[in-house]
Amino acid sequence: MTSRENSSTGAPVATTWSFLDVEVDEGLRELRVAGNIVEIEPRPFDLLVLLLRRAGEVVMTEHIIASTWAGRMVNDASVTNVSNAISKLRRLLKDSNREIIRTVPKIGYCFSAPVERFDRPRRVQNTALGAGDIVPGRPNWQLTEKLDVGGFGDVWIARNAKTQEQRVFKFCSDEVRLSALKRESTLFRVLRETLGEHAPIPALLEWQFEIPPYYTEAERWGVDLSAWARNLGGLNQVPVDQRLDILALTADVLTTVHSVGVIHKDLKPQNILVQEQADLIQVRLCDFGTGFLLDSPAHEGLDITRIGFTHTVSHVGTQGYIAPELLAGGKPSIESDVYSLGVLLYQLVVGDWRHPAFGWEADIDDELLRQDIADCLHRDPSRRPRSALLVAQGIRSLPERRAERDRQRRDAQIRLELTRSVERARARRPWIIAASAAMIAAVLVSSWQLRRAQRAAAIAEENEAVAQSIADFLTQDIVRQASPDYGGKIDMPLKAAVLSSIPKINERVGKNVSAVAALSQSLAEALGTLSAPADAAKLAHEAADLYSRLYGPDDRRTLSAAVDEFSYRVLTEAAEALAPDFGPLNQKLTRLLPMSDPIRLKAVLVDSRLTMSQGRIEEAFGILEKAIAAAPEASIGQDTRTLDRLHLSYVKSLLYMKSLETGARYGEARDEAIRLMPGFEKTYGPMSRMVLDLHTHLGRALTAERSSEHDFIRGEQEIRIALVGLTQLYGAHSSERSMALADLGDLFMAAGRYAEAEKLERELLEDFLAQYGAESFWTWRTRFALLASILGQTIRDPSQMPRAEELALSTLAMLKGKQPQDGYVYPRVVIMCAAALASGRRLDIVEGLITELGAYLAKMSPDEGEHKLIEGEILYLQGRLSQARGQEGPAADFYARALALLIPVIGPDMVQTIDAKRRLDSLSRSP
Repeated sequence: MTSRENSSTGAPVATTWSFLDVEVDEGLRELRVAGNIVEIEPRPFDLLVLLLRRAGEVVMTEHIIASTWAGRMVNDASVTNVSNAISKLRRLLKDSNREIIRTVPKIGYCFSAPVERFDRPRRVQNTALGAGDIVPGRPNWQLTEKLDVGGFGDVWIARNAKTQEQRVFKFCSDEVRLSALKRESTLFRVLRETLGEHAPIPALLEWQFEIPPYYTEAERWGVDLSAWARNLGGLNQVPVDQRLDILALTADVLTTVHSVGVIHKDLKPQNILVQEQADLIQVRLCDFGTGFLLDSPAHEGLDITRIGFTHTVSHVGTQGYIAPELLAGGKPSIESDVYSLGVLLYQLVVGDWRHPAFGWEADIDDELLRQDIADCLHRDPSRRPRSALLVAQGIRSLPERRAERDRQRRDAQIRLELTRSVERARARRPWIIAASAAMIAAVLVSSWQLRRAQRAAAIAEENEAVAQSIADFLTQDIVRQASPDYGGKIDMPLKAAVLSSIPKINERVGKNVSAVAALSQSLAEALGTLSAPADAAKLAHEAADLYSRLYGPDDRRTLSAAVDEFSYRVLTEAAEALAPDFGPLNQKLTRLLPMSDPIRLKAVLVDSRLTMSQGRIEEAFGILEKAIAAAPEASIGQDTRTLDRLHLSYVKSLLYMKSLETGARYGEARDEAIRLMPGFEKTYGPMSRMVLDLHTHLGRALTAERSSEHDFIRGEQEIRIALVGLTQLYGAHSSERSMALADLGDLFMAAGRYAEAEKLERELLEDFLAQYGAESFWTWRTRFALLASILGQTIRDPSQMPRAEELALSTLAMLKGKQPQDGYVYPRVVIMCAAALASGRRLDIVEGLITELGAYLAKMSPDEGEHKLIEGEILYLQGRLSQARGQEGPAADFYARALALLIPVIGPDMVQTIDAKRRLDSLSRSP
């Protein structure tokens, strides 16, 4: 809303509105009630002006959102914002009877009081502000200290005269700088709405973009890094280990910001906020006025206008911290922020704020830190670390890296000494060495080559033919799919190229059946890594069938392809239905192959996943533990993927052990993930699938243990790093990304962030239906989680209960006949549906479901790990049923017994335990 111009003189005019004993001055943005200036927040003020301009008319809620909350989409949250602003206005206007602002149900609001309007020349305000000035339009807020004179605004601390609360205001007075304030507010919204309350930024509370001076208002959080160091006597007075911790924490929060597609672009000490509480140091980022927004799936549904983010602004950052490609007009990227991080690393290591100049390497004694800084400052962005998280990991692993460097130096020295000793021996007795070599050669020839020459030649000839057939297929069929010279599409994805070439296998290599089998198995593995498990399973089955006909059912090639088939099927089929098919194959492998055999180890992965999917976590853990103990040590040149996947599954099983009351194993999972990380990164690369899965497991371990709030934040960061990498590798709707999203959904549930969890689970359900089908374990797991997220919201807002009931009824209708009643999925979904229906209106259905669950429990041994879980859930449901019938005494008893069983099994933070405790407390307080 802007002041208008006088039609005859062109001079700007401002409007004053008068009604009852109230005056509203648009030009000064003042609200006066009974002659007294009343403080009013910017958005309620804008809403009041909008209603005044259309006094007597009904203003639709959608129009209010579009006008006053520009850029927000119409959803439950934005409607709540409007309702809250209306409530504030009524309180300020003393409109308790709703006679001034009338609500029109399901439509909007109407300003009903008689209004007079006066237009007058607008007073031009002096926008220069100084200490002691009052914030324009905010009479209770007084400026006390200027923090910064930025490229896009002056930053001040203001204190509330009544509450003494402090906030940070950023002012500007021209349109160019206003665009930066708007950019910053949009980026803050992206971060807040995608990362929630754990976004590593100060909360943006209000903004005023209508008349100068324009401003944003944020919470006061910590002090900037330069001030923090100054308060401690100067940067060089801070212990170097603490300086490096600050750098690692800064890299952590920068990683989180990057994970949702936001590039900071002006990373410097003044924009890094530090806060110390006891022994805990926390870091946040501020000043996103030059920030940049990458395309990201995280922005889908936010209804963000991307105009202004598709190009860089003229102010590219602060001199000395700017990446060279930005100075040359290049596009901002994660790597350009990493360059700024490298400058900060240099400054924190040397202990002052000078910038690295020619010959800076001489300032750094530690060669590892010198290399880390050089990597970040490389002129070629592609040769910098691809993630700020890698910088943090490098800093935190300095002790291990130094130990490894020293070990390598010792080994090199030993090898040098041995080489010199051999050379001395060779100089003294060359004939001994020559004679020994001749004898060894003779033994080899007589004992192996001569006796097996004929067979080896035949095998070599067959392998050569197979290899040549596969090579021909790859070059002449798959590659041609992406070659315009042969009518292909140059940008055809690999997955599409592989799928379109499969029908040509027999045409190309059909005469060599062994080659067809080998090619089918190889393409199955490729499709397995490209989010096409169903197609991969079909190809692996065909390969196993061909191998069996050629070489017999017990040949290694047959067994290997058969195991591959099950490793893909386990992703798309119910574990209870698949386990009987896999059992005979697993028994055969146990009989024919030792545990250390690579094929047997692949089968262990399938066996453990099937066992885990049926809820037998402790048994799955034992299978993996036994296999890892029997696995051979990796040797040079050996493919270690199967062994490494075993270790990944082992870490994952540790994360689930708590649910079987075997004790918290989160610390073990965290330590094992940290131990494995350097080797995985070295073997597969920092952005590989194996490493990203390890990030996810580490995030789950940190979040589950939650020894401190910082661990929770780091856990979410680890999972978001995995999300960024998996999206880059596989795409926005891949099963790999969906698995990581499922972990993030669990995190939201554990943190009580139920609305965020619901939004994510709905996206996941759509993805899993498309990827795995309606009957997949993962699809049902997501239905369960979606219902749990809505139930969580009903704890805080009972009006959400009809949504939970509706979803529960539709889920039960889908469940019947689709999942085995004695399986792992069925009872868990029934429990959650019964909880949603136990509000009092569908007690007959709940009673029947409790009977079903009781029959399921009767078939279980009390020694089974999940017996206490199901028993506790039944007690919780019986409590809900008794309470709904007004039987408060029995209900309290049921809740107490349920909590005694459930808290040791699923913890105090799950929906059922939180609700049972809340209900028990309420019943205990009632007379």
